[in-house]
Parts: sequence; C-alpha cells; structure tokens
Amino acid sequence: MLKVNRLYRPFHLQKKYEDMDEERILCSLYQYKTGTLENAISRIINEAIMGHMNLYIDSTIMQMLALNEYLSQLFIKNLKPLLFNYLINYMMYNGIEVIEEESLEKINQIVEETTMKTDFESLLLRLEALKII
Repeated sequence: MLKVNRLYRPFHLQKKYEDMDEERILCSLYQYKTGTLENAISRIINEAIMGHMNLYIDSTIMQMLALNEYLSQLFIKNLKPLLFNYLINYMMYNGIEVIEEESLEKINQIVEETTMKTDFESLLLRLEALKII
C-alpha cells in the first residue's frame, strides 16, 4: 500500500520571473473538472498574464507574447507530472489515503494516454473506473 499524499511528483520550474509563482499557476489546474485540458491551460495562462500585466502596466505586446510562450513551455514541460498530480489531488480530495502499486501503474498509464484534447470528465471517469474512488 502506498500513501497517496507522498506520490506527488515535483515540477520542473524555471523561475524566470521572480514575482510569478509558477507552482501555484500549474496547480490552479486542480480546480477544473469540466472542459478539455487544452482549454483549461489556455485560461490559466491568460489569467496569469493578466495578473502579471496588472503588476507591470507598462508591459508591451511583445512582453505579453514572451510571457505567453514562457508559460506555455512551462505547461508542456510539466504536463505529465501535472496530470499525475491532478489525479492524485482528486483522490486526496475524495478521501483516498492509500492505493495499491497496481493502481499506481494504471494511473501512470492514464497519464501517458492523456492528450491536450482530453476532457476532464473522461479523465476522471477513467480514474473512477479503477475502483479506487
């Protein structure tokens, strides 16, 4: 039996912008339960850019594009650990404290098969089909 709260994977953070909490931005994906992964990530990036623009009102279009590219690459680089952590977070939210190693392997398989076009509903249904939740 594996403790679920110890399964979270670390992110690959660049910390290029010291006033931007990259981990918080990545983890804001956990609030989504509907729509596609692509739409959710797009919304998160747009919100992060707008938040950054409020801090630096003199930002130019080029700076916005650079920040968009930076955050897009951050999500791409962290997509697999982020998806894995998303599923772990969902299990923790539903009171799951321990899982079998076999279930962990199946979760890894779900993560590997997930694309940006995957919707959260089907992702969570696949997790629930494992009968862990």
